[in-house]
Amino acid sequence: MNILITGGTGFVGSHMIDYILSNQSDVKIYATKRWLEDTKNIDHINDTRFEIIDCDLLDGFSVQRAVEISKPDKVFHFAAQSFPEVSFKIPVITLQTNTIGTTHLLESIKNSKYNLIRLPFLLPKNIFDKNYLPRQYKLLMSFIDLPFISFVPPSRNIYRPINVQDIVDIIISKISTNENNKTININGPREMNLLEIAKLVLSKNKKRNKNIVLAIPFPWKILDFFLSKFPYLLNIFERNTILQQLLPIKRF
Repeated sequence: MNILITGGTGFVGSHMIDYILSNQSDVKIYATKRWLEDTKNIDHINDTRFEIIDCDLLDGFSVQRAVEISKPDKVFHFAAQSFPEVSFKIPVITLQTNTIGTTHLLESIKNSKYNLIRLPFLLPKNIFDKNYLPRQYKLLMSFIDLPFISFVPPSRNIYRPINVQDIVDIIISKISTNENNKTININGPREMNLLEIAKLVLSKNKKRNKNIVLAIPFPWKILDFFLSKFPYLLNIFERNTILQQLLPIKRF
């Protein structure tokens, strides 16, 4: 079986590659990456069943080439511009990458002669491994990864964190069934605020699991007053990942 994984150098894509290589024998994986892209997430892979294809979703010809080389039976589409703050700074490129890029992939598959089994879906990226934390959690670690006491920055964001291995397991289970194609949203089992996430991260750290955890206080009522009186401030907060933490946002 041939499998094409777009965004193979990314967080979920690289874990999917590891999972498939560890659990399936009769398989050949082709992973796309953009030219000069960082490959640290897949540099550890030394397997003849794995091959990298240089490909940019915005270049329809390179996408068609990736499909022709891989002759895929299955396609996992993980390549995307997924950071909200970046999307505000480069909205056109974000739209092109996520919409036009996906269209290039779909058209290349449609125009190919290969018998594609199924095209899975875009997914969020979350984990508690320090080396692979999303941007918000990397900032959190700079506060809580301290000796004896951990300070949790002020935040009103709500998350549903999930381990990346659970994401991979769910995808594999869904595409292994004979159900009709469905759009699903994968999230963690429960809602958590930043304080709860900090305690969870610390509980898995042998050096810090005895830390005292203190939430940094913040004058929420004063902030809400100014945001209500000066709407342009809200626009500034919404466009910055760090300032977004001060808004009541559900990130799932």
